[in-house]
Amino acid sequence: EVYDTEKTLTSMGIGEALVTVLNEKGIPSPLVLTMMCAPMSRMDVISDSELNEMVGNSKIAKKYNEVINRESAFEILKNKIAAVQEITQEEKSTSPTTKNKEESSMADSVGNVINSPIGKVVLREVTRGLLGVLGLGGRSSTKKRSLW
Repeated sequence: EVYDTEKTLTSMGIGEALVTVLNEKGIPSPLVLTMMCAPMSRMDVISDSELNEMVGNSKIAKKYNEVINRESAFEILKNKIAAVQEITQEEKSTSPTTKNKEESSMADSVGNVINSPIGKVVLREVTRGLLGVLGLGGRSSTKKRSLW
């Protein structure tokens, strides 16, 4: 039976409520006037002895009262980073730094820049500009027309 909410809300008594639930498809059911039971719990602070009794009778108290000092993810990552830093420090101290290595790394970095798409465009434009200044440029952008 569907209730008229305006009439029902004004005529509801203490402990009564309008309740609806969702069916299997998620569609709400019609409102139903329901009597609510008062809670059977105590609305007060429990004493320490009552708390200890409840915790002692709990089935999960043993599991959650056991103190375990596990290593956190932060600590694990910090140790891994420290180990890698130690290895790199050892490699730096044991490998001799020579001028040839520095020159080869500089040549590698210049080669990487030149081989990049931006480096190729810059190189092409500089080459065109230099050849144009020297008068050795290929085609010009405007074609000269002969009058004859």
